[in-house]
This record gives sequence, structure tokens and C-alpha cells, in this order.
Amino acid sequence: MTARRRWRYLEEAQADAHYAFRQLGRSPILAVVCVLTLALGIGANTAIFSAVYAVLLRPLPFKNAERLALVTEYNPGNVAKTGSPFLRYRERAERSTAFEETGGYWNVSGGNGLVFGGSGAAERLQFSIVTNSFFTILGVQPRIGRTFSQSEEAPGGAKVFLASDALWRRLLGGSAQAIGTSFRLDGDLYTLIGILPPDFDFPGACDIWMPIGVLGNNPLHDRVSHQFWMIGRLRPAVGVAQAQAELDGIQRQLAEAFPTTDANWHVNVKPLLDEFVANARTSLWVLFAAAGFVLLIACTNIANLLLARAIARRREFAVRAALGAARGRLLRQAFTETLVLVCAGTALALVLANLGLRAIVALSAGSIARFDQTHLSVEVFAFSAAMALMVTLLVAAAPGLYASAIALSESLQ
Repeated sequence: MTARRRWRYLEEAQADAHYAFRQLGRSPILAVVCVLTLALGIGANTAIFSAVYAVLLRPLPFKNAERLALVTEYNPGNVAKTGSPFLRYRERAERSTAFEETGGYWNVSGGNGLVFGGSGAAERLQFSIVTNSFFTILGVQPRIGRTFSQSEEAPGGAKVFLASDALWRRLLGGSAQAIGTSFRLDGDLYTLIGILPPDFDFPGACDIWMPIGVLGNNPLHDRVSHQFWMIGRLRPAVGVAQAQAELDGIQRQLAEAFPTTDANWHVNVKPLLDEFVANARTSLWVLFAAAGFVLLIACTNIANLLLARAIARRREFAVRAALGAARGRLLRQAFTETLVLVCAGTALALVLANLGLRAIVALSAGSIARFDQTHLSVEVFAFSAAMALMVTLLVAAAPGLYASAIALSESLQ
């Protein structure tokens, strides 16, 4: 395309936009109704897509998150999933070839939490007991200090702990001098060796992480307690189904070796992301589909309004055709007028979606994992732009085709 032709197209596009604003200015009520209808439809879809992306589509902030899997147990008589005894976790980790690395954690919350501090300033906190590989498998490094050493993971090792960024700021004043200082946890002195990054809160809203060695020998040799949750990073060529088949075979071997404690248990392997979103996946996709139907209805209504307006303007289109306007030019004019409405509706939709998301996130109070991280991101803006283009095509199709195919002689008569 030559520079002259490009310049001509730009002039025609500018003229079409100017004419579109003039025409819409002559029908302000119709324009306002269309913009508000589009704003509500596109705003609802934008807000729900923001939640869907933040909760379901955005990768976990861990190293090779797409290959991380959670291994749980269940008893056929009780469908609830649970962790494993530490011994069973260790035997699976040693025998499995599907994972290139494994780790595990025992999360304790509620009334069973640790009492941090002494009399007068004590606070009960949620804590997790983790393996030394827990942080390496997730690819998490402390912002200050270090993680656990191999000797600290052994029973009877040094009494040390890691703290969350929130705990560090709330109770320790955010001072780097706190590293290496001992604090009372349930009456015993433990040394703080590191502060984890602000965005790390796995598992759950944890405050303190301690090495597996603090449990001593007895819990590590019992095959009855089911508190330990296993995480594994799958090898590049291994899928979840292959890992499931391998662990099923290992579990059968354990059931034969320890029929009293292991025979009634089955193992389940699933992507780690499912642990975060399993309770919200269906409801979010249903909401997204419902919002899509609402937008489709809104597009149908607006298309009918614009088609009725195009019918009322048939003499205008006939005169423009008689003066030499090509069919493509009339079709482009109809699309331009629709695009102006859709752009105005999309701009207002983004404002409404942002306000709505703030209110919904504030009311959710952590009921859905990662929902508090919902915001208007680059991906959401790209989705809104694609949706605006789709809406323009849907809404402008009927009036545009009518305007460009009008019978000249009939309309002039």
C-alpha cells in the first residue's frame, strides 16, 4: 500500500469517526442506553474474567509450577483427602522415579498453633513443619537469612524457625537484627534464621515454618498419623497419570508389607494448582458462562436498536449511495458508529469492574484461594479489548449489512 493510499484511508477513517459522533449526538438517549448496557455487560465479564485469571489461569508463583503435584491419601470408607504418615511419605519418595524432587509439610492452624512470645505479649500463630527440600522444590529463597540445613532436619537438631514477612513486621518491628535472635515458641527458645518473601503464604496463611526434626523420633516412625502432605516435581517427560500409576504400585507394595496400617489406604496425585482452586473452579466457570450469556443478550438488544435506527435512516443511506458512496464505505460507517459506542462502553466497564472487584475482594475475606490477588492486569485489559472487538462485530453486523444493501430506487421513492 502506497503512502498516498494510506493517507486517504486515514482521512476517510477520521471523517467516519467525526460523522459517527455527529450522528450519535443527534440521538443522545439511544447512545446513553447503548453505552450503559454495554458497560454493564462488558464490566461483568471483565470482573469475572479477572477472578478466573487470578484464581484458575495464572500460574502458581513457584519454580516449574506446572510440574508440581500434590500427593494425598484417602480411605474408600471416607472420601475426604488427607496427608500421609511421614514414614509412608519417605518410602514413596525413595522408591518413586516419576519425581525429580520431593518435599513435604505438616500445616497446623487454629487452636493448635504455637504460642509466640512470653506472658503479656503472647500470640497463638499458625505454623508448618516442613522438610529441608520444601523451599527448594518451590524455588523460594528467604529475603533475609537462610533456610534449614540438613543437620537441622534430623531429629534432635537445632531449634530454629523461619518467619513470614507479615509476622516479622508486626511483632519484630521489621528489623534485620531479629535474625539470629531467640524467641519463645510454646515456652521453648527457638532461633530465627530467616524471613520469607512477602508474597509467600504456602501452605495457607502461615506465620512460622520449622524443620521436621523438631518432631523428634516418635512421630517420624509412626504409620498411623496422617498429617504429612507430599509435594513432588514431576520429571519433564512424566505426566500426572504416569506418576499416579507408579505410586499406586508402590502403595500396593506397602499394603502387602504393612497390612495392619497401610492396606486400607489409596494414593491420589493431582497438580498442585488444584489444591488451591478445587473448591472454586466450577463456580467461577459457571459465573463466567452466565456473564457471557448476559453480554450476548445485551448485544442482541443493542443490535435491534441500531437496526431500527438504520431503518429510520434508509433515505440518508440511499442519498449517500446516489452520491457515489460505495457499499464498503457505508458498511464501514456503520461499524465506526458501533465502535464508538463500544469503546465508550468498554471504558466505563473498566471503571465499574475495578470498583466492583474492590468491593467483592473486601467481602470475600479469603474464602477463595488467591482471590485477594484479583486486579485489572495486562491480561485482563487484553481480554477486554478482544471482547470489545467481538461485541463491535456482533452489534454492527445487522445494521451495517442493512445500510450497505439498501435498495436505492425504492428508498428514494
